[in-house]
Amino acid sequence: STLDALIPPSSKKPLYLLVFLRSIQRKAKALSSGDFEAYEEMVTQTTITRAKLGQSCTDACASLTPPAADESNNSTESVTNPKQMRCVEEAFVVVNQCPLLKANFPCTVCEVAALGSSGPDMPCYVSPAAPLGHPRGYCMVSPNPKGSQCEAKYQHTVRLCPCSPLDP
Repeated sequence: STLDALIPPSSKKPLYLLVFLRSIQRKAKALSSGDFEAYEEMVTQTTITRAKLGQSCTDACASLTPPAADESNNSTESVTNPKQMRCVEEAFVVVNQCPLLKANFPCTVCEVAALGSSGPDMPCYVSPAAPLGHPRGYCMVSPNPKGSQCEAKYQHTVRLCPCSPLDP
């Protein structure tokens, strides 16, 4: 399948990507063929980056340059060049995964937020320096990734952002 082509024969891609792609393969069994093809297309078009503490995904993505044609997407390594990439809200379903968050942040725990306490800044990593009452050092995924917003930011979280090249 196209998804298998994304998984390198050796250690060409970072371990976090391998874990993420394997989790997608497991989830594929639960999706209909058409839904999975659309999801797979979204995965191949998405570059994943970490925002800075308190930064929105809109700003984090805008600071990236699209990967070269021969480079793999889903990389957290890109060259800075403003206004070349955009955050894609529909692609939060791609990054709203505990294995991917754990591969990108030093989470002590990763959990799905309670419906009433989830925010538009999820998925995210909560800073260990956050005030008492916050889940310090936790990675949090949203119970409803469709509620995640590119513009959202919170002073005590670091977001994992789905980015895609700007349309020409």
